[in-house]
Amino acid sequence: MECLPTLYGGLLLIEIFYLYNGDLEYLQEQQNYLTDLIHQIKTKIDPNGKEILDGGRFLDWPTSENPDVIHSGLQALMLITMEAGKDIAEWLNDNELKKTCLESISLLEKHQPSSHNNKQAASLLALAGILSQEEASSVLLKDGANDFATFYGYYMLEELAKDGRYYEAMEIISNYWGAMLDLGATTFWENFNYSERHNALSIDQLPDKSKFNIHSDGGDHCYIGLRASLCHGWASGPTSWLTKHVLGIQVIEPGSKVIRISPNLGDLDFAEGTFPTPYGVVKVKHVKQDDGKVVSEIEAPEEVRIIK
Repeated sequence: MECLPTLYGGLLLIEIFYLYNGDLEYLQEQQNYLTDLIHQIKTKIDPNGKEILDGGRFLDWPTSENPDVIHSGLQALMLITMEAGKDIAEWLNDNELKKTCLESISLLEKHQPSSHNNKQAASLLALAGILSQEEASSVLLKDGANDFATFYGYYMLEELAKDGRYYEAMEIISNYWGAMLDLGATTFWENFNYSERHNALSIDQLPDKSKFNIHSDGGDHCYIGLRASLCHGWASGPTSWLTKHVLGIQVIEPGSKVIRISPNLGDLDFAEGTFPTPYGVVKVKHVKQDDGKVVSEIEAPEEVRIIK
């Protein structure tokens, strides 16, 4: 069995892909594969609703030696996976597949593991509806950007947004991902231990034995000694998060036919960007006025309905 993040990622990516472009023919081409995949995942749930995934049990490298946290994360991911499967089944008008997903969701909800005060687990459990947003946010905001992670940092930010903590999430983006930029990054890294930024040598500087070399001296597991990727897609979560929550662009109906735009600027004076749709580009600019009110300029193709 492949590790669940890969299986979950496949389902979620197909869900998002269809939501954004509305290519029903492509979705139908994947129907047999998705059906087999969902049935396979269902066999990895015990009668008490606990995930029993075999094979590679993995969330990310920082949690790789904590089996309790891995279980909590995988339990949440299985539930999120089946929710995505339910949406896909509805789009395909596949009642049998939808029934399978609903049965799995009902079973998985019976088992509710602890977050173990771990930020990866807390964010996933909250996004799955297992943990309260308030409890998850208290775990995520403890010590700020410390113990944030490159991959599941996106899900941590998503949970904070779900709890309305946009200001705190943007502050963590500035601190955690901003620290990489301060250390010479031009793209985001596979791994970054926030505490190692102190007395650290920037990657665009010549070696200095009096300073910590963030690339060669840091790292763990498979990226010890100049082996960490300094251009790693799994660390780029803030890019889509900023589009979704700061620009406030959220697709509501498949094919980007309906888009909600609800900005959250935090301390920013303005935010501006674009979003591609099958009908053309949506252009958005938000400017904060002196009274704190945000005035938005929005240009969208006529086929796209904008709601606020």
